[in-house]
Amino acid sequence: MLAVPRAAPAEGVRARTSWAAAMFRRVLVLLALLLSLAAPSLSAQTARQGHAAVQTKDCTVYVTRTGTKYHRAGCSYLRRSAIAVARSEAIKRGNTPCKRCGGSSCE
Repeated sequence: MLAVPRAAPAEGVRARTSWAAAMFRRVLVLLALLLSLAAPSLSAQTARQGHAAVQTKDCTVYVTRTGTKYHRAGCSYLRRSAIAVARSEAIKRGNTPCKRCGGSSCE
């Protein structure tokens, strides 16, 4: 078999390819810069919305004198000493949601 030498690409093709690669890199850098500038404002806005949601999602739950869980009204695990408290207060006291009822319907 005869080895056929390959022709080198034309200088114009090589120049266009390197120009396109350089432009692609510039666009990627610019896009990364824009995203990094936008990301802090997006996360701050999300944090503000989450904080507002936590403040408005307070509802009544029920605890017992001796238990460590908070319950919804009508939970089968809730006994005679059902004491109505705000959900935020139950959490401050260290109570956790009941496994059966989930603790509250306002989550």
